Amino acid sequence: MLDEQIIFARAAELTAAGTPFAMATVVRTESLSSAKAGSKAIIEADGKIQGWIGGGCSQSAVIKTAKIVLAENKPCLIRVSANKAEVIEQGVTPFVSSCYSGGTLDIFVEPIIAKSRLLILGSSPVAHHLCDLAQRVGFAIFVASTKTTSVKTLGASFLGAEQTFSGFNQQALGAINPNFIIVATQGDGDFTTLQVALESECDYIAFVASRKKADKHKMRLRDKGYSVERVDGILAPAGIPIGASGPAEIALSILADLIAARRGVDVSGLSVRHETATICSNTTVNNTLDTPVNNGTELQGLTSAVEKSCCEQEPQCCGQQSGDGP
Repeated sequence: MLDEQIIFARAAELTAAGTPFAMATVVRTESLSSAKAGSKAIIEADGKIQGWIGGGCSQSAVIKTAKIVLAENKPCLIRVSANKAEVIEQGVTPFVSSCYSGGTLDIFVEPIIAKSRLLILGSSPVAHHLCDLAQRVGFAIFVASTKTTSVKTLGASFLGAEQTFSGFNQQALGAINPNFIIVATQGDGDFTTLQVALESECDYIAFVASRKKADKHKMRLRDKGYSVERVDGILAPAGIPIGASGPAEIALSILADLIAARRGVDVSGLSVRHETATICSNTTVNNTLDTPVNNGTELQGLTSAVEKSCCEQEPQCCGQQSGDGP
């Protein structure tokens, strides 16, 4: 019982830290075996094993399987046996054992992957929609707002968020150790918020803004002393090109990119990072066209409209603050 308590305690530690691991459980034994049904072990991504699921033959099989299930995020039932002629049932992966004891072990190996932690900076409409959508596909959501709103009010506004912060407390935000950061301030303190994001250790930072606006802020960030590599790593516009129009669809495009990144899928081949820009939430402009569509109304003279966001054309429409514009 003590060993099992240690294993569960270690599993809780790894989960809290967001570290993926595999749990191996012996589900059946035949003949002589040093492990019994119910025996467990934790296997980390580097192959480190804690617990007992049998001797050397079974351990090597479990470690090899653990690395596969972690990579594929799918469980696997294996059989470690010295009987080479044994008929293996469908769905069971066999491993031949050279152990002289001749025992057989069926071991279930399952990946335990903690929720990816998504930190949303800002309380814009896109931020609200992203919080709602991302929690449905397994992200742990944290939200920090630039607005001086009580944490209680903010929490009620972002239902489903694990934690909300009123203002940017760098130490508190750093403790989250986010896997992904989305800057969704949309004119409400963009430049300051980008600095908060860059001060983190997060590798994935995306900015909800037009390319033109993002480029201007990136230039300011470089001038302020942030490394070129770090600044250029900011993804902007955020999301993948799906022709998004309005906050909900923009949030969906961002979520698609987050899922791709979480799964390790390269979406860089999707042409420019965004082939569309949204103007005042209901106008979508394709950068290959001269005429955008706005609910059936043609808007002329916007050949380069893909470079303009609603913040740049109509600052009041999304809360742009003076002094922190494009």
